[in-house]
Amino acid sequence: MSPKAAYVTLLTKTSYLAGTIVLDYGLRSVNSKYPLVVMVTPSLPQDAINILEKRGIKTRNVNSLEPKPGVHTLAGHDARFADTWTKLSQLNSGTVVLNPSGDLSNSIVHFLWNHDKVSEFAFPDQDLLTAFFSGRWKPIPWYYNALRTLRYTHPDEWSDDEVRCVHYILPDKPWHSRVTPLELEAQLGETNRWWWAQFDKLAMEMQKLDPEGWNLLLTTVDNSRG
Repeated sequence: MSPKAAYVTLLTKTSYLAGTIVLDYGLRSVNSKYPLVVMVTPSLPQDAINILEKRGIKTRNVNSLEPKPGVHTLAGHDARFADTWTKLSQLNSGTVVLNPSGDLSNSIVHFLWNHDKVSEFAFPDQDLLTAFFSGRWKPIPWYYNALRTLRYTHPDEWSDDEVRCVHYILPDKPWHSRVTPLELEAQLGETNRWWWAQFDKLAMEMQKLDPEGWNLLLTTVDNSRG
């Protein structure tokens, strides 16, 4: 029997492939009863899709989604958000729990294309969903969307044992450097090491089962140990 729920994420480029594969590995390692489904856009190369499929990860093709031309412009340092409108197919940039609905999806897209505040959104999909669902959403516990910075900024509220899902916010992702820069060690070092610990376990598995895919994955991370 197919599960009635799934974890869903979006992948538009190879530079986020390692994050996606490690996410799937983490879910499997804790025997998650729900599978990961990856939304992929036409911009994702076929060799990346092949790796997902070889690992048994379900994919769903989606078209890129964005505002009407000229309506919204991102600052240069936020260029990574350019593809996040496409998450509106099912989710925002944090962790949300949704009941999929075609009518609701159409309403959100109509809002995106027609609302006069879209040009002001700094965090594309997140700001849009905040506006669209204003007064109609319920919070979930912090540990389902544990921002990695919280471990440093709010240590009294953070508990490693409670964390269900780490959200690796900010431009510098763990796979950009195995060694955390010294100036960021206190804030990000420990949670980055959590990610690399999963990556190293994944390595032993992929080197045996998909060496070609593993070699491609290695080109998307900085695996040097300093």
